[in-house]
Amino acid sequence: MTIIMKTIRRFLYDTQGIANVSRIFGIGSMVLGYLFMAQLHSTITDQEKDAHYYNSMVMAQSVRTQIHRSFALASTMMQSSVLDVNGDPRFTRSELESYLKIDHEEMISLRTLIESGYVSLTEDPTASRLAEEGVLYDVDASKVQVFYNTAEHSDTSMVTDILYRVNIAGKNLSTNTSPFFYLVSFVDSGTGVYGSYNLSSDDITFDNGLSDSHNSIFNLKISSITSMVHLPES
Repeated sequence: MTIIMKTIRRFLYDTQGIANVSRIFGIGSMVLGYLFMAQLHSTITDQEKDAHYYNSMVMAQSVRTQIHRSFALASTMMQSSVLDVNGDPRFTRSELESYLKIDHEEMISLRTLIESGYVSLTEDPTASRLAEEGVLYDVDASKVQVFYNTAEHSDTSMVTDILYRVNIAGKNLSTNTSPFFYLVSFVDSGTGVYGSYNLSSDDITFDNGLSDSHNSIFNLKISSITSMVHLPES
C-alpha cells in the first residue's frame, strides 16, 4: 500500500475522523435508523457500536421475515404468528418445530444468510479502522438463534413469542487466534473464520433479541446500546 493510501486509510479509520461506518447490510428502514442514531454520537467508537447493533438486528430481521413466510405458506388462514386471531398461543415448542421445520434454539450463521441471499456482506467498521484496511465480519461465528419463548419456560407449555437472538463477531486483531464478539445474546462454541471460540452465559451482553411480537429493541436508549455492544478498546 502506498504512503498516500495509508494516509487516507488512517484518516478514514481514525477515532477522531469521519469514518464510513454506514456500510451495513442494507434494509432501507434500518439504514435510516442507523444514520439517525449515528448523528447523535460525537465519537466514532459510539457510532461503531450503533453499526454493530443495527447490523445484528438486520440479521435477526432477515430470519424473522423467512419465518413469517413459512407461517404464511403453512397456514390456510395466513396467520403469521404463534398466536391465534384471539391472541392465544397456538403451539408447544415441539408442535412449532414440526410446523415451521425449525428447531427451538436452532442457529443460522451469517454465512448461511448471505448464501441464501437474505443479507449482503459488508466490512466490519471497528476491525477495519484498527487494521487501516477493509476487514469483514466473521461469517461463521456470527449467528442468529431462534428461541421459542414460553411463559413457564417449559418445553410442554405454549409458545408465546419467538425471539431472534444474535451473536455478531469480527476479527480479533490483538490475538488473531479467535473472533472478537461485539454483541452476545446466547451461549455458543465452535470455529469461526478467525479461529475457535467458546461463549458462556457470563459473556452475554443482550439476552432479549428481536421479539416476534413487537420491535421494542429499536426503541432502546443510546446508553443501552453503548453498554451492550463491546469494542476491543473497552
